[in-house]
This record gives sequence, C-alpha cells and structure tokens, in this order.
Amino acid sequence: MGFDGCRNCLEGGPLALVEVENLSFSYGPGLPAVVRNVSFALETGTVTGVVGESGAGKTTLALILAGIIPRAIPGELHGSVRLGGRDLSQVPVQDLARRVGLVLQNPFNQMTGIATTVFDEVAFGPQNLGWCEEVIRAKVDQALARLNISHLRDRNPLELSGGEQQRVAIASILVMEPELILLDEPTSQLDPVGTGHIFDIVSDLKAGRSTLVIIEHKVERLAEVCDRILLMSNGQLLDDGIPSAVLGRADIQTLGVRRLFYASVADVLRRLGYAQGELGTYSETLQALKEAARRARH
Repeated sequence: MGFDGCRNCLEGGPLALVEVENLSFSYGPGLPAVVRNVSFALETGTVTGVVGESGAGKTTLALILAGIIPRAIPGELHGSVRLGGRDLSQVPVQDLARRVGLVLQNPFNQMTGIATTVFDEVAFGPQNLGWCEEVIRAKVDQALARLNISHLRDRNPLELSGGEQQRVAIASILVMEPELILLDEPTSQLDPVGTGHIFDIVSDLKAGRSTLVIIEHKVERLAEVCDRILLMSNGQLLDDGIPSAVLGRADIQTLGVRRLFYASVADVLRRLGYAQGELGTYSETLQALKEAARRARH
C-alpha cells in the first residue's frame, strides 16, 4: 500500500480502505444519474450494509466499487473512488480481481459457463492468477467447506439449484481472499436456514477483519452483523450511521425499507411508560420488554 493510502493512519485516524468522494454516475449522455453526489469511506475490517428502495442505486454503487463500472459497463462517471489510497481507475484489472470480490444477486450470471465441476468453478480465479496447484486445491477445499458445499465438489455448477449456485458464487470470491468483499443480496436465492448460514459466514469474516459491503433487505440480519448502514434513495445517500439509528428511523418504510421490528416494539414500550430514552439495540429492547412483563405481573 502506498503512502497516500496510509495518510489516515499518519493523522491518527482509522485506515480507510475505500474512499468515495462526490460520486455520480449515469448510464449514458442525457440519462438521469443513477448515483448522485455520494461520499463515504469504508474503514478496514468493518461491515457496511446498504439499504434502499428498488432503483435507489445500490447495485450500481457496488458495480462501481468493484471496478466493473465504467470499465466493462460504460457511462458517465464523476467524482472519485480510491482503494488503499489509489484511484480505482488506475488499479490494473489483475490487481482488482485479487483485491475486490463481488457476489451478484443472480448467481447464474456469475458462473463461468465453462467449468464442468464446482471445484473447477471455484478454482477458476486462482488458476487465472497463476497460483500453484497445491495452493489452489487447499484453498478451494477450504472455501467449499466454509460454505458447506463440499458434497457438491464434483457436480456441474449449471445443474445446481439457485441456492446452491449462490453458495458456489460466494465460495468463488472467498477463495481469492480479497481485501474488499461486495455482496449484492447474497441471500435472495436462499431459504431461512441458508440465509442464517450466509450471515454466519459474514460474522466469521468480520471476526477475521475482512471489509464487507452487503446490499440486503433482511434488516434484522443486517443489524446483527453490520457496523454501519448506508441508506440510499433515488441515487443519493440519505443517511449513514449505526444500524439501530438508520434502520430504526420512523420514516424508513416510506423509503422502501422495512423498519427494525424491535424499533417498533421500543416505541410501544416508551409510550406505555416502560422505558425511558433510546433503546438502541435488540438486547436493550428485550431487557425493557422483560421489565415490562415483570411489572405487569405485579
């Protein structure tokens, strides 16, 4: 990492892996901006959730952070995105493939189409980067085990269910051990058990100090694992804060995002006089609910 990427450390602040400044993007001349004047920074080792209504610009933002826009998808990009202090447009494609991983909402679109087994699908990236076979075998086996899909090792990835393909897609990213992992609705193809397993993986990656961005509609799950939430609407960044504050906004449902259930419960408890001030977390709300039940019994 160069000197520029370390400037936050030298100033005594946390290291920002990603810095976005005044970012705007439209898919062509004369078309409306899909992302408009967005600025934020992502600190190394943090998990950030991105929420907003359909069409808010969430997926476009992820494609920009991954370097796919505007390299592979053209358009008009203004502002800057820096990765480790370096302008993303100046990072070679081979370095981007190693440093940033993107899991798409539709896993079928992420399959190579040429791999005949799940093992080969997950090994595709490392092979293209010239890793040695021994390391590839070890890393792929580890990724398959981590996603609980070792039993699919010899299956054709194109013959799997949507949920199974989603896990293969995530394994294909994790095997590369990127600095930044972008997950665009990673549980959209999964049942509740599969969803729980994916968020267990996210928690594990967080404990390992990975930097993640998750676009997701399951707000309770986001509140459990995220350090912060970015709320987008009509391409703009409307709010940026801790999960309880952003996902507990009284107006958030008008912005196409379901409000945290425990935030609504906390409102009721305060109105009934069973709680004072803010109940900013699930555990605080649960404690207040238990206290209300105790008082009601007596």
